[in-house]
Amino acid sequence: MLPPTFWRSGKGADMTELQRVLMLRDDLSEDEALDIIQEMRDEVYNGEDPEDVLLSYGLELDYILDLIV
Repeated sequence: MLPPTFWRSGKGADMTELQRVLMLRDDLSEDEALDIIQEMRDEVYNGEDPEDVLLSYGLELDYILDLIV
């Protein structure tokens, strides 16, 4: 788990909530989380329903804007 000082240091300032969740939930680095988000976006770009993509990664629909924007 990332220490609270990580978020206060400004390092996490440009992160989406989706990226933060992946990092905390799956103990991923920033780059690993970004890679997964890119994979998810590629799936959506290739015609997959964004809701189905989020659900397939075990994520709630709350993060749909982070995925498609």
